[in-house]
This record gives sequence, C-alpha cells and structure tokens, in this order.
Amino acid sequence: MTAACVVLVGPTDVRSAHPLPPEAAEEAVACIDDRYALVDDAVVSVDDLWTDLLRRAAGPSPNEVELVVPSWWPSPRTDRVAAAAARAGLEARVLRRSELMRDNVSHVVEVAPELVVVHPPHGSPDVVARVAEPALVVDAVVDLLRHGDLVTVDDPVRDLGTEIAERLRAQHVEVVEFDDASLVDAAAPERPAEDRPSNRTRCRAVAALGAAATVAALATASLWPSDVERSPPRTWLAEGRVTLEVPADWVTERIVDGPGSARVRVSAPDDRRHAMHVTQSPVPIGQSLGAAAEVVRTALAEQPDGVFTEFEPSATVAGLPAITYRENRPGARVRWTLRLDGHVRIAIGCEAATDVPAPDEHCLHAIRTAREWA
Repeated sequence: MTAACVVLVGPTDVRSAHPLPPEAAEEAVACIDDRYALVDDAVVSVDDLWTDLLRRAAGPSPNEVELVVPSWWPSPRTDRVAAAAARAGLEARVLRRSELMRDNVSHVVEVAPELVVVHPPHGSPDVVARVAEPALVVDAVVDLLRHGDLVTVDDPVRDLGTEIAERLRAQHVEVVEFDDASLVDAAAPERPAEDRPSNRTRCRAVAALGAAATVAALATASLWPSDVERSPPRTWLAEGRVTLEVPADWVTERIVDGPGSARVRVSAPDDRRHAMHVTQSPVPIGQSLGAAAEVVRTALAEQPDGVFTEFEPSATVAGLPAITYRENRPGARVRWTLRLDGHVRIAIGCEAATDVPAPDEHCLHAIRTAREWA
C-alpha cells in the first residue's frame, strides 16, 4: 500500500505542504469571482494567479490533483479552479467537503466565514447566514440539529465549530470534529501501488477553497447529490444582507464602474446580454412601499431625461408588491423590480438581448426568492 501525496488548501486561502505566498493565497480566494487581483501592489490576472498557486501547491512533480471545494460553491467557481489546475498541467478531480464526511454520520455541519451549512443525511441542506451575533448563529445551527444523534462538525476556519460541538454534546449528541488532517485522510486513502497510474508520480492536491471576501457567498441545494434532477438547477446568491436564487451555471461578477450604481451582475454563460443585476439599500424599519417609492422617484428624477422611464410606484411582480421602472442605457435595457424586506430595499434588474415587456422565468424566480438574510 502506498499513501497518496496530499496537498491541503483553504477555505479562506490556499495552503499546501509546499511554500505558498500568504498574500497571494488569500487574494486568490477573495477574488475568485473577479478578473483581476492585487498582489504585492501589482495587478494580476486571477486565472494566472490560480494557475501559479495550484502548480506550487501540487509540488514539483505530480500531475494529478483532487480539488476539494466548499460544498456550497457553484459550478462557475469550481470550474474556474479546475481550469487553473489544467493550465498548470494537472489532471483535476473536484470533490466537495461534505462528500468526504458523509460515510458514517447522520449530519454534517460545514462552517464558513459567511455562513454555516447543515447537511442532513437526505435531502437539501439548510443554510444559516452569519449576519447575527455568533451566539444566535450557534442557536440556529443547533436547532436544525435537534433530531440528530450523530454529527460531524467541519470548521476549517476554526471559528464557531467548537462552540457548536460543545452545545451538541451538552444535549447528548455524539459529535466528531473534522479538521484538516481528517480531510486529508478522507481525500487520500492508501491504495495499492498497482492501482496508481504508471510512469508518473501521483499527488493529490486538496483545495478546500473558501468564499470570496467581497463577493456574494453561494449556497445551493442543487449542488448536492439528489435522486431527482432539478430543472433548471439553481443556487443561492448572497450579497451583503440579501439572498436570492439564480441559475447555478450563470456567471457572477461585481460592477463597480460605469453608469448606474454598484451592483452584482449574474449573466447567462452563452449570452452576457441575458443577465440580472442585484443591488440593495438600507431602509428605516417599517418603511412602507409608498414611502420607498417616493425616495426612489426623487433619485430617478435627478438623472438625465430618458434614462429611467415607466416608473410604477405600486406594481405587482411575481405575485409580490413592488416598485418597477426601466433603465435605458446605450446597448442595454434593464427592467428593475424593487422590493422591501426587513431592513433593506432589494433591487433586481432584468436585462435581455432584446427589449422584452416582462422579466423572464429566471428573473421572476430571483424576484420571488429575494429576501433579507434571517
């Protein structure tokens, strides 16, 4: 039996037994959804950054890697990392963290900087956003596990995991705390030498890659194994205090320059003109839709004539009360729907290649599911 060579990474940076530049390792994860990153005061391509890091992480001779990513990452992120491994000359296989811990436990708790995911033995996972006080987040996680008798807690960020485990043990729940060493053992079990590829050195690179620090965190039920294939597969996009469901294979990016306010743009992989824009603004507690409409009307009136048209202060979209208007920019027509939820005003802009009279099914679903993180 020969133990596989293992390189461990993540989830808020890229780590390995081989030396990696700390700033670059953190920046790669923070900018996973962007085109460029800033490393050592220099602007670098994120794709090039990932390629270099994975090449270093895998060591001088291996050409096969296993990439173990957060279970809630959407396919555009995992595809990007796998593509970087390919450019580094590595044959990559992508695994999700929870897949390595489900063999002998009833529930898996996966802790990340922005959220905690509770994987039940069957069905879709539950997601608890970390926007409240830590004690309240722990309460919510423990409540989701009230019927569990065996739980694995995976806390690569070494944050809430210990407290969650202690609370569960106090309720007589058997808890296994998973750490990096446990993940390495699960990802790279010993295997017979004859099963290994011949004429090459095998080394597994485990990339447990965390959420982007300044971009939406993604949490999706459609990414977990299921007996029933969903159509279309969707993923949870979380930006600031807002979350909504979007197509799982669409591309997410931040728009911070150009006309209009800063926003997150989610576009179809085969047509960037087919997209959704997401922004949010804080509102006073209990603000009515009518009051919000007056605020929006005033702001739109300050823009040049013709940029914002068809303002409707009291509309119904996806069966929900909303404010609507159209944004007209060169080469783009965006139909905006604004909803109030909790402490935020959520704005979702639906853009299409042609001027359509109403949002399509993807945008309607995003509008219907948009809400403030609880």
